[in-house]
Amino acid sequence: MDANFLLYLKSLNTSKQDKIAILPFFDNHVGNPDDVLYYGIPFLFYDMFSSQNTNIVHPYVSFNAVNTMGLSGEKLIELETVRQAAKHLKVRYIIFGHYQHSFAKTTRLVINVMDVKNDKVLAPAMEFNTEVNDSFFDLFYTNVLEGFKRLIKKRILHTPSYKMPTMRAFRFYSKGHSYAAKYNRQDLEIAALWFEKGLKESFQAYDDAALALARAHFMLALIGKLNGQAYAKNWTSAQRALSFVKYSYRKLPQKFLLTHRFIEGQNLAAQALTAYVVKNYDKANQQAQAGLGFVPEDGHLQNIYQVTFKGKKPINTIVINNPICF
Repeated sequence: MDANFLLYLKSLNTSKQDKIAILPFFDNHVGNPDDVLYYGIPFLFYDMFSSQNTNIVHPYVSFNAVNTMGLSGEKLIELETVRQAAKHLKVRYIIFGHYQHSFAKTTRLVINVMDVKNDKVLAPAMEFNTEVNDSFFDLFYTNVLEGFKRLIKKRILHTPSYKMPTMRAFRFYSKGHSYAAKYNRQDLEIAALWFEKGLKESFQAYDDAALALARAHFMLALIGKLNGQAYAKNWTSAQRALSFVKYSYRKLPQKFLLTHRFIEGQNLAAQALTAYVVKNYDKANQQAQAGLGFVPEDGHLQNIYQVTFKGKKPINTIVINNPICF
């Protein structure tokens, strides 16, 4: 399921524009590491810009690349390893940097950008100091935009409107992401608690936390479903979390689709099963195929799709490596 989920995240980047990725930032200070910014900065960038920039690689894909390549510490800001990470991710532009806390409770953040195709690096890098409070978000937003503007000399990032969170809510939200990247029941339950704290801290007015909370519950529901266990409670909790999302888009951006896809997949799974029961195998195959386009991790859909080929050649973009019988 984890591999299927990762493949889905990679498949989101259908834009013909050059891809952009952001690496986790290096925690360059003495003392206990602050993993909130390590996980939080990539998601802050994704949340801010992905609604109008479909060429941004999802942070889970970047984290997977970093872990696969064994990158940590200062390796995250060394130019050669950054180039290697960009090649691994198949992106043209890559954002990297580091942060350092002072004893005066301020943070120094350094943001760099590399154009891999032209082997150009922003010099000097964007840099700012701030107290670790709500002012951090506006400074991050403007410095990222300015960094791209100075390096590329043309408009690379569209600038959608974004409601900045509070730092306290963001800390809880970021903490949740450190547990929500895989289909692990215990970790997802912990992630849901952190996301819920972030949502409550913002008085239920934090769309990204609500979407992440709903996704964690949908993933827990899918685990239950595929193990033949009751999953209605998690499904209901996910829908309740979605009721706090205050978006207004004609077409759902990627970060919304990551959560809403479970609803689409469940509806198509019900239609596929109904068609299969009445032996309408062509329709069952079509509905299962459509459902796997939304939720390739769903082993029940994989099973229906697999057993209703009727001599057809399977589509190579459809995952059928984890079929589960009813």
